Amino acid sequence: MRVTPRRLADKLMEIGFNGFIAHLPNRVFGKWRPAALRFMGAQVAPGVKVSNRIKVLGARHLVIEDSVAIANSVILDARGGLTIKRGALVGFESVLISYTHAWPDPSRPVHKQGTVSAPIVLGQNTWIGARVIVLPGTTIGDSTVVGAASVVSGDIEPMSVASGNPARVISARRDRSTDSSEA
Repeated sequence: MRVTPRRLADKLMEIGFNGFIAHLPNRVFGKWRPAALRFMGAQVAPGVKVSNRIKVLGARHLVIEDSVAIANSVILDARGGLTIKRGALVGFESVLISYTHAWPDPSRPVHKQGTVSAPIVLGQNTWIGARVIVLPGTTIGDSTVVGAASVVSGDIEPMSVASGNPARVISARRDRSTDSSEA
């Protein structure tokens, strides 16, 4: 891989963010993290809350819409594309991976088989529980809840509750604002 000035600058900014800015206390420096991500090339809307000890890879391919909250120790691998839509919540120690190793040939070492990438999209008002892993090419629909410690590979329909490894839809969510029985 050829090292270009842009790649070098991106890597240095990534090291600065992941090695320093991400570890500063929330109380004083929490508002600086979204600004630092914007400086790195990410599209980060106003009203985004990014807790400490997160790690970001490929910030230029990261889109975070307004009113998103990202908890402590989350890894956002956006090298293959990562969009987090309005109102989403990403629970602590979750890992969103849009770029990984290819492994089609069992006769060769995995690290010599190249890489694959595919975008991840978290829909509006989704809640990704603690320690969830989201794999490349996944779209999680609007208003979906993913239970803690789940592994999500593939798409999950909107208004669902999913859990497990692999994550499966276990129930549908309903809109209680139109339910007349709860008046």
